[in-house]
Amino acid sequence: MSIRAWLARRQIRRAFRGKATRDFAPDQLVKLFGGLLAKAEQMAPALPASVKVTPVEGEGFRGEWVEAPGALPARSILHFHGGGYVWGGIGGFRDFAMRLSAAAKAKVFLLQYRVAPEHPCPAAVEDAVAAWKALAMGGAPVMLGGDSAGGGLAVALVQALAAEGIKGPAALGLIAPWVDLGLGGSTFAGNAESDVMLDPRGIGRAAELYRGGLAASDPRCSPLFGRMDTMPPTLLQVDAGEILLDDSRRLAAKITEAGGKAQLDIWKGLFHDWPMVARLVPEGRKAIVDMARHYEAHWDGGETT
Repeated sequence: MSIRAWLARRQIRRAFRGKATRDFAPDQLVKLFGGLLAKAEQMAPALPASVKVTPVEGEGFRGEWVEAPGALPARSILHFHGGGYVWGGIGGFRDFAMRLSAAAKAKVFLLQYRVAPEHPCPAAVEDAVAAWKALAMGGAPVMLGGDSAGGGLAVALVQALAAEGIKGPAALGLIAPWVDLGLGGSTFAGNAESDVMLDPRGIGRAAELYRGGLAASDPRCSPLFGRMDTMPPTLLQVDAGEILLDDSRRLAAKITEAGGKAQLDIWKGLFHDWPMVARLVPEGRKAIVDMARHYEAHWDGGETT
């Protein structure tokens, strides 16, 4: 663990899991988490002038392209941001998208999908399908990624596309995906104290808000219980101390059992979604490079134009 990662962990625990939060009700934790994410988004540094950001308003979806210098026209990555399905927007993820764009030599599309409680599941899945149909219509391979709740949404998208007989992504990159809203993973309780960011009570409430009237086992909100035989080669990155560790372990196992390929990289001494603060911690930059290499292996012919 780098000194920067150690310092980041310390600050994150103070902000998200401080002593005062132990007496918070679940709804208070949801409000606290949302406020902290909003503050982080406001404090996010501006991107360099050389990075091109293009807002998009499509049919049934909206978002923006982030394109670093050197991105190849034929390379596209669709990435879904985290936020427990109830918090945040794409503003706090532009730095990550810029770094991924540079490392993968691809333009990255950040989808501003609808969130709960105003728009419970399957609204986000519908937005994801609409975005995919528009972005992948050119025929060139498109990579798909997501972090935290966005990782779960990415898996749900692959399953939704398969149900419609639509070609899915060439590869999938997931950072601590949340794929079981029934909270059935062993580390949900086992890592409740070691997770410096996520409080199980707040996450449980977020799950209720996103599920709406759906059962916790419905694959649209809990894709861990959906079909896995159409999953593309998948890289999963997760920290050993977070409550969502077992979601990644179980997802990787299910993909493998269904005949697919899944690489599970378990990091130590970090925190949930650490690649999103790659500007602060070197481990975040390393994780992004690893993700870019995963995508690199699946571009058709390794095109350079």
